[in-house]
Amino acid sequence: MKKDIVKDAQWENVVNIVLGSWIFAIPWVFGFGFERYEVNVVMWNFAMIGLVVIVSSVIALRQLKPWPEWLTFYTGVWLFFSPLFLVYWANSVLLWNSLLVGALISGVSALAIPIAERKKMYHRTFRRNLILKDH
Repeated sequence: MKKDIVKDAQWENVVNIVLGSWIFAIPWVFGFGFERYEVNVVMWNFAMIGLVVIVSSVIALRQLKPWPEWLTFYTGVWLFFSPLFLVYWANSVLLWNSLLVGALISGVSALAIPIAERKKMYHRTFRRNLILKDH
């Protein structure tokens, strides 16, 4: 089997860890949230999205599986569309971070998903062949 079929999506997950870290840090870097006692849904949205992207990318980096890649992909899609649902399009810093970083996270994850799927299929086929050989 070709070596590129089972390659790990390492750089893709490292890029998503960096992007997730940036999204997680936005509330503190720009000082938009968490300084008052009121619940700021937009800032919690950035923090939670950042955490999900970081954790799922670390999981995918350690053991390439499709589900963390899909989770990261859909989290990036949510980040892209969240200004519409959480109504923060008037804040240009948050809007452009959502649009650009959300598109990047989804795009990079979209590159890693087929690699993870092929690796999963390769391992499934490899295990099936081992079982058939033993019997």
